[in-house]
Amino acid sequence: MRVLGWCYWAVYQLASLVVGAYGLIALLPLCAFKLWHSRPSELAAFGNRTVIAFHPAAAALAGGLAGAVIGAIAWHEYLAMWILLGGLIGGWGAWDNDEDGVIPPAVVGSAPFLPTSDVRYRAYVWSALRNFANGLRKLPGATYVITPALAFRDTGSGYVATDGWRQCLTTGRIRIGWNIHREAAPGDIAWPIAGRP
Repeated sequence: MRVLGWCYWAVYQLASLVVGAYGLIALLPLCAFKLWHSRPSELAAFGNRTVIAFHPAAAALAGGLAGAVIGAIAWHEYLAMWILLGGLIGGWGAWDNDEDGVIPPAVVGSAPFLPTSDVRYRAYVWSALRNFANGLRKLPGATYVITPALAFRDTGSGYVATDGWRQCLTTGRIRIGWNIHREAAPGDIAWPIAGRP
């Protein structure tokens, strides 16, 4: 099971890299022209929360445009494939953020997030650089669902996760993986994140 977890983690990171590379280009017009709208969150974990998301048709078009740029720079013989892949990534909503939306909150953590910047710049930094593959959470099986295992302790009324990092890669003082909250329960979802141990 541990090997499968690491394989999943590696595939997830590779997909994040591809989505992020497309997003660096595709999110320029999406943010510059404010091509977003309000809609309900698609993640059950966030209930009926309303979020700001990119228009699917505009995101598909921008993704196709990003694919054309990537294909023109390299791999010319596969240009049509890169355009199609970009359109699919964008139309599916890979750059959306069903937790916070594509426009960042005024305060992140305890610090203001680019308080004097234009909303278009804030949205680009938030969506292309900070949360560049947030929409991958919507992939079937792409979230790490907590199940009872050795990492859980029996409280008498059910299993509770032992808090801490699971299946993570430590590089210097940064860990990349899943940080499970001490009050997590079986069936809860933990997102792949990066942070300090």
